[in-house]
Amino acid sequence: MNIPLIEFRQATPADLDDIIRIFKAVITEQLLPLADPLPDHYTDEGERFDFFYDLVNRTTLMIVDENTIGFGIIKEGLLKFLMIELEQQKNAYGAFFMEELEKQLQRNEGLELHVRCPLELEYGLSFFKNLGYQIYENQEEGAIHWVHLKK
Repeated sequence: MNIPLIEFRQATPADLDDIIRIFKAVITEQLLPLADPLPDHYTDEGERFDFFYDLVNRTTLMIVDENTIGFGIIKEGLLKFLMIELEQQKNAYGAFFMEELEKQLQRNEGLELHVRCPLELEYGLSFFKNLGYQIYENQEEGAIHWVHLKK
């Protein structure tokens, strides 16, 4: 049995290609079918680059066996994005990543992590609920109905 080497690190501008590659794949496969049209920073190449460039200092990467397989973005205690490569989903990486992000936020800022997830993304909502998160707020943003969760 081969045990993967898992590490987490702060993203840099040099990581934007990996972040955008994962983002595009996950958005195309999982979010676009739920909400069309999406905001420009989801679909327009230039806006997407600027959007992630502005958030790169708040982005943590998950690296497995030297390959970036996911990223999480936290802004003001809110998990804005948690995205894992499609091929790597359902391998417990998401739960492991969430545990790391929760610890980082508590250690660095003394805050509890809050999460937002599209209501229509049933498996995502189920994922967070299985980790002990509960819905405390609803929000409409364009064509997407978001729910906010906390432990």
